[in-house]
This record gives sequence, C-alpha cells and structure tokens, in this order.
Amino acid sequence: MGVAVAQGGEVGLDLEACGRLARNDPLSFARRRFSPLEAEAMQGCTSEAERRALFIRLWVLKEAYLKARGTGIAGSSGLRSFAFGIEDRAGSPAHISLRPDPARPDGDWTFWLLEPWHGVLSALCMSSGVSEHGPEGAGLRLWAMDAEGARRGCRPARMIACGRHTAQPSWEDGPTQARSRL
Repeated sequence: MGVAVAQGGEVGLDLEACGRLARNDPLSFARRRFSPLEAEAMQGCTSEAERRALFIRLWVLKEAYLKARGTGIAGSSGLRSFAFGIEDRAGSPAHISLRPDPARPDGDWTFWLLEPWHGVLSALCMSSGVSEHGPEGAGLRLWAMDAEGARRGCRPARMIACGRHTAQPSWEDGPTQARSRL
C-alpha cells in the first residue's frame, strides 16, 4: 500500500509487486492497451525477462501519471493515447520521457521509478511546483511495514529511473522541439 500527498500540485503513486502483473503475456496486453510506441519497444526486447521488466515499469508509470491527472485507466484517453520511454544510462538512473496525448495538452511533470523493497516497483509522478529536488526533496518517505501494519523503520528507495516532461520547448533543443521525446 502507498500514499502520496502533495501541496501545490498533483501527485500520483503506483506500487506493484513485480511478479503480479507480468504473469500472463505482457506483449499481447501491450499491443491491445499500450501505445504503439510502447508495444514496439516491448517487441524489441531481447528476452522474455527483459520484456516483463519493461512491462511492469511502463505499467506503474502509466498508473501513477493517470492518478496524478485524476483520470484513471478507464478514462476517455485510456492507456494508448500517451507513451513513456525509458532509456538506460550506464552508471546512473535510466531516463524517463513522456509523449503526451496530442488531443490533451499537458503541463510539466516529473517522474521517478523506485524500488522501495525487493520485488516491488513504484512510480511517482508530480506536477511542476511540487518538487524540484527529487523524491526526497518532495518529502517522500518510505516505511517498511510488517503484516500487522507496525512500522519497522524508514529507508531510502533505490532510484531506477527519473525524468521530466516540459510542456514548453527547451531552448537547449531549439525553439521548435519539446525536451521530452521517446
């Protein structure tokens, strides 16, 4: 269970046990429900384990983003109208990019993929103004709980990936290109 609270913007959080969602055929599901770009990225995975890992990462990102926007997966845009990209980077967390729904202009968002506990993946999505200093700067705290709900301590989550989507073009990339691409 997870709870996310933010002051001054929107926040979305999703936590999933890694084995729970990837039991069936994730590629078949992605072809039906994810964006064509995400399904193509999953098709390009070199092993079934890599494909399942990408599926769970995309799933928690999509869930967190839709929760932050207040629409949910059954909303009018569903899961197909926007796409996440995850680019691995040697020696540092992977980079997350967002291609938003063109029919629904979007604001600025920051994303984190975290591993709070072994076998659990979490995505946190925050709108601009909530955090400029990562999940810790936003006041994110993770507590290990036992089965009865007793708190066992606080520990930092392992950051797997992070990224920022800016609705306005970045002058670093030129005035006509958006910073976030797949």
